[in-house]
Amino acid sequence: MNIKRYYSVKIVRKAMLSNKKNQYQSLIFQSVQLADRLI
Repeated sequence: MNIKRYYSVKIVRKAMLSNKKNQYQSLIFQSVQLADRLI
C-alpha cells in the first residue's frame, strides 16, 4: 500500500512540474507574440 501511494505521489508531482513548465512556455510564447505585434 505504501509503495503504491509513494509512486502515485511521485507521478502527481511529476505531472505538476511538467504542467508548470508548459504554463511558463505558453506564457513566454504569448509574450513573444505580443512583442511581435507591438514591434
